[in-house]
Amino acid sequence: MRRELSALLFTGGLLLLASAALLAAGAPSAAAEGPEKPPVLHWSPGRITGTVHLGETITRTVSLTVSQPVTNPEAVIRPKKFGGKVTVSGLPHNLQPGTTYPVTVTATVPGGLRGRAFNFNIFLRADGEERVVGPPLKFRLKLEHPARPPRPARPGK
Repeated sequence: MRRELSALLFTGGLLLLASAALLAAGAPSAAAEGPEKPPVLHWSPGRITGTVHLGETITRTVSLTVSQPVTNPEAVIRPKKFGGKVTVSGLPHNLQPGTTYPVTVTATVPGGLRGRAFNFNIFLRADGEERVVGPPLKFRLKLEHPARPPRPARPGK
């Protein structure tokens, strides 16, 4: 038992010395070989709220900053069904860190929209890539429907 324990300690010591020698020699670590961190962006404000009517067009200007350069940014609207109702303007061809960019969003509330809200997100995609740069700009707009006329009373109730 004592011989097995000393062999195990000897092997562990050799592994420890070998790894220390590799680090001292400047061998790249597995973390350094990983993919580059994606650019992070910041919307100010990050959420737009309000109340809108069916068919109404709203325009809001927000500020955008990035942590890393982004080339050829493209706005992606989700859900896709609102893609034709929302436009984003003011995005330059290159976004540079440390610069604040004013971005204008114009949205038209669809006239036949049902429900209580007109909610959508705006993501940015860089250089035609599939992945989006996050987090999104969130629009949370309550729908104010026109008042309905009161129902006529039914006899017998």
